[in-house]
Amino acid sequence: MLGGLTGCVEGETLNTETAQYTPESRPLGVIAGSDGEFAPGTEVVIEGRLVGTITDESILWKQTEGAPIQIDDPKKPTLSFTAPQVQAIEAYTFEITAVDSNGNIIEDQDGNQLTDDVTITVFDPEKLITLEAEDSNVATLNGTVVIVDETDDMYISGHSGSGHTSDINPGDSVVFNISLEEAGYYTVYLNYAIGTGYGGKVGQVKVNGVAAELSLSETGKFEQIRVDVFNMSEGENTIEVGGGWSYYRVDSIQLLPAAAPAGPLSVEPSLVNPDATTSAINLMEFLTQNYGSSTLSGQTEFPAKVGNEFPLTNFDAIVDATADDAPAIVAFDYMNYSASYNGSDIAGLTDSIIKAHKDKNIIVSALFHWRAPSGNETEQGCFYSDCTSFDLTAALSDEQSDDYKALINDIDTVALELTKLANADIPVLWRPLHEAEGEWFWWGAHGSDALKQLWKIMYERMTNHHQLNNLIWVFTHTQSLSADWYPGDEYVDIVGYDGYAEPKNDDEVTFKSQYSTLKERHNGKKLVALTETGTIPNVQTMHEQNAWWSFFITWNSETWDSSSVIGPQGADNSTIDSNYEYDGVINLLDIPNVVEKVEAGLYENFEASSNDFDITTWEFQNNWSPVDGINLSTTWFADGMQSLGGDVQLVEGDDNVILQTYPANGLQLGSVSTLKVTAHSINAGSNVQVQLFAKDQDDDWRDSGAFDIEEGGVQLSLDISDLSELSGFGVRFIGAQGEQNSPSQFFIDSVIFE
Repeated sequence: MLGGLTGCVEGETLNTETAQYTPESRPLGVIAGSDGEFAPGTEVVIEGRLVGTITDESILWKQTEGAPIQIDDPKKPTLSFTAPQVQAIEAYTFEITAVDSNGNIIEDQDGNQLTDDVTITVFDPEKLITLEAEDSNVATLNGTVVIVDETDDMYISGHSGSGHTSDINPGDSVVFNISLEEAGYYTVYLNYAIGTGYGGKVGQVKVNGVAAELSLSETGKFEQIRVDVFNMSEGENTIEVGGGWSYYRVDSIQLLPAAAPAGPLSVEPSLVNPDATTSAINLMEFLTQNYGSSTLSGQTEFPAKVGNEFPLTNFDAIVDATADDAPAIVAFDYMNYSASYNGSDIAGLTDSIIKAHKDKNIIVSALFHWRAPSGNETEQGCFYSDCTSFDLTAALSDEQSDDYKALINDIDTVALELTKLANADIPVLWRPLHEAEGEWFWWGAHGSDALKQLWKIMYERMTNHHQLNNLIWVFTHTQSLSADWYPGDEYVDIVGYDGYAEPKNDDEVTFKSQYSTLKERHNGKKLVALTETGTIPNVQTMHEQNAWWSFFITWNSETWDSSSVIGPQGADNSTIDSNYEYDGVINLLDIPNVVEKVEAGLYENFEASSNDFDITTWEFQNNWSPVDGINLSTTWFADGMQSLGGDVQLVEGDDNVILQTYPANGLQLGSVSTLKVTAHSINAGSNVQVQLFAKDQDDDWRDSGAFDIEEGGVQLSLDISDLSELSGFGVRFIGAQGEQNSPSQFFIDSVIFE
């Protein structure tokens, strides 16, 4: 029998309002299981279930597509029936809904009905194509692998055909060749076995170079696993089995014509933090709008300080290779912001991130190779499990312990850096505690429960204590994609996968099986992204194989190792250029500039009428205090027919008058280096001088120096070539003296950036 449908397993949800974690009510959800294929006459079993906190809710099945199938009891979680006879291939779709005690469909907090569906395909056995490993007409054995029979120690009975392979050792493979009469989508199955005592392995199947990694169980007998649905060509195609962790035995490959897999369901642009900033929501909206149609490009930077800055070395390598394209997302690592770190100077990383965002409009991602709070075997701290004795479970069990306090202290340290990004209104794809299930980092070395508890502590601390509302929370899987490690929908905005091909610079690896697993698990609820990978992938191949990753982020080049092929250094410039120029890739220039930059030209000449010019964005001051009297004046102007004026009755000692503006969120500067303003005064005395001033994003003052006002006004100039942002600017009149009962008048006009 082909196929088998199972439900997903979700972890518990714990309360994070305080550091005391006890089970709390979880949002209700419903799961239908995975699609599958069945031969006529076989028993189909579909496992559905409710997840979350259940009181009097139940489930209800109904069929939505295909010839009618008799459902004996639609209220039972398990739906079973005998696959009907078909002429060729028929699909049947069943929908499961969560209903209340009155039989009404339950809705989530956004008003969406709680439903899921599953499609099973029943096929004519004559449509099934079987390729036996021992058939030399279709299979080529490479390396040490051979076909074994009853006389061999590796022999396992129950195979099809006349035999099966020995263990696939590292470097071994079985390559199947098949000629298809029709191009289209085909479901591929692997029949395999792992001998008793070997343990589970990770296998790899490549269909025309497109790789899928599989979690293979220690079976002790031959079993079939559904690899995935692949887009295959008319004529010759190859299917290669080998790689992964090896040490599994191959019986055969089977193929079945299939419908094109459905793309991902649309995802609402809501964030788990109800107080998320507008900029964070806008970024999420942009990501969700493109999900299922395009993939954003991304690149990681290693935190190497040069002088006073952290240059975008890998970003620049992409630009050099493409000449016109650049990554939309740049990822930065706060790996040295732990109390246990005792290395080189780290100051200024966040300042460099802010500058890169302001200058280039990059989307910012941040991760945290967290050096263990204690128990490190190296002077600079360690994030790998094998070089620290830090026990996360023990630390979490005692909030008064030094280790628990050290955890909180490190979270607070990174939070202070993220606060700088929040103050600059920069949203962040925040990706902490990554690859935990691999257990090679200390935060994953003590199991999934400890990891989930730490995730929720960090979420609570950063969200509620530090009020970091600019974070988009990204959880990262690796290896088996076990749902046991997932913190829960209420703590995660985007679900990611970190995957490296073998070789690590193989740009044709799409990780489509991992995408399919995560898409099915979170379909319509969470975006799914390739959050870390070894090289710049061929996104066109991804899309052709229905791997619709929201974005990819390539790891940085390992320049200290000339043999490394990770990152831009491991790819040819022509490959980088080709992969970046694909229409389905969203690069930096495709990102909307959410903050309009001031470019060279006339900024304001005050010609607008009072109906469409917001004069309230400007302020008139006398001796550092706001006063009335600001106006659009025709008494004097440098350009056009009017200027911005301020009328005030000066008294003895009043010698500082200011016209200034501080726009909301400041002014983001484009390619400009000089600010110019023309100023004038009337009835302010013969000794009045004027200066142009500006304040940068840190409110640090700079000015042009003071100049005498000439007849008809004076043009002032200020060098701002080293700035990327102004919080505001204005003109200060110094030493003004007025006449009794005769108001003094002050003017500015023709504000220009050059």
